[in-house]
Amino acid sequence: MFSDWRGDSETIQYPIRLGGEESHYALHIQETSNSSLEGALTTEASGLHFSIRDQDNDQNNDISCAEHLSGGWWFSNCGRSNLNGRYFMSPPPKQRHQRKQGVFWKTWRGHYYPLKTTVMMIAPAVIENKS
Repeated sequence: MFSDWRGDSETIQYPIRLGGEESHYALHIQETSNSSLEGALTTEASGLHFSIRDQDNDQNNDISCAEHLSGGWWFSNCGRSNLNGRYFMSPPPKQRHQRKQGVFWKTWRGHYYPLKTTVMMIAPAVIENKS
């Protein structure tokens, strides 16, 4: 779930499979939807690897997306989404190079629109009742 500075909010659900340390926590989307919101985190069959400043696992050969966009995330080629970027308290900075380091989801509010809040929850696909 995320919200903008106007008070609007949106929720997205992804059925995912997440790899372990050996795969750099590869994110595999199990189903895709026609929703434009979900398009900001589509992946190939091999999945997207989690990148951080000192572990450049993104698909961009020119720069490290985690370093360039200020935060760890499942980056493809930088710029579609980053829910671990810098948080801006209120109005977003006017300079593009600062905005792109913020928390954003491109297909919802546009390229580098800094979001006000985000919530990311991961739950098992099947919950076993052990009682």
